[in-house]
Amino acid sequence: MSAFEDETGLKMSFDDFTGVLIGMHHDVPAMKIDEDHQFHVCSFCVFAKSTEAGWMDCIRNKLAVNRLLNRTRRGLHGMCHLGLLDIAEPLVFHGRVLGAFYYGSVLIKGEQKQARERILRYCQRRGCDPKPYYKALAKVPVIEKEAIPRLRQTLQTVVRLAYYFCESAGLHPELYRLKLFKAPYLDPEDLPYEVKEAIRYVSSHLQERFIVKDLAAHLGCHPDFL
Repeated sequence: MSAFEDETGLKMSFDDFTGVLIGMHHDVPAMKIDEDHQFHVCSFCVFAKSTEAGWMDCIRNKLAVNRLLNRTRRGLHGMCHLGLLDIAEPLVFHGRVLGAFYYGSVLIKGEQKQARERILRYCQRRGCDPKPYYKALAKVPVIEKEAIPRLRQTLQTVVRLAYYFCESAGLHPELYRLKLFKAPYLDPEDLPYEVKEAIRYVSSHLQERFIVKDLAAHLGCHPDFL
């Protein structure tokens, strides 16, 4: 993944649908993916997710694409709600969709105006200033539209390689269950009691140093549970 990023300047990531990353750290060492490749980490995406509302909107957009990939089991490409191009391919292993690879976070040459229009509509809806978004957008790499088919083939190669890793390790896909396509705890009212209490405790002890074990002891639960 890093090699393809270095070659093209596009960002690549894997979105886990089933918890397979955790399970495969020991079962399939070759599929252990570092944290930077588990999320969109381009500078524009990081900026867009720097507020709670922005983070939630990006998550909702991603979940909508994931639902489509899981239903159709076919790759796709298109603009996100802020105008950046992403290419997505599902990792289907023995009939089960384990996750999806994403490749992109770029602009298409000649379509920068459409991206700015999407940003403007978004900012008007959210009541925020579009200028910082335009400034961040100016730093996003630009590709030719004709390059998209080749880039999709590149991502398909990565998916085939991931399939090979799973196959060679004898992965049992039936052990992995599809997660619900909803972001956890988007509504603060949905937070479990322990999480609410942990947030309150941390917020009132910002100058102190403590570890999860200390926090769990305060809450009366086991560190692993917390």
